[in-house]
Amino acid sequence: MLGAAIRVESTRTEPGRIVQTSPFAALDIAYSGAPPERVEGLAAALRSAGLQVRLSDDEDAVLWRKYQFLLATALVCTHHRSDLGTARTERRDDMIAVAEEIAAVAAADGIALDTAHVVQMFDAAPAPTKPSMLRDREAGRAMEVDAL
Repeated sequence: MLGAAIRVESTRTEPGRIVQTSPFAALDIAYSGAPPERVEGLAAALRSAGLQVRLSDDEDAVLWRKYQFLLATALVCTHHRSDLGTARTERRDDMIAVAEEIAAVAAADGIALDTAHVVQMFDAAPAPTKPSMLRDREAGRAMEVDAL
């Protein structure tokens, strides 16, 4: 069993149907004690299918990196009711502040995060990208605030 986190924009278009709406899909996988050759084989297969894959030996770091990007984008975009392009222009300082706060909390847990890298990820994502929390808010569905 492997620990992993994915970055992708997707939306539920109808019950039982989820559509990937982003031109990107990136996966972070932690070795989690699995044989390295099997994990690297899986990573190679996923890359050949078009996913970006980063391997790590630290499950906690994988989750903290996911939280840093997700919370900065989901919370700010949802609060501002805007896609990522608008939020990173009009609320950039807020997004960076959330990312820095996540880095500080992770550091207290012994995990070093690269906030400059996550800002590069904000900037590289397509402007129309909408976090699922924003899509849920727009559709009047329950949001995942408690889970986050």
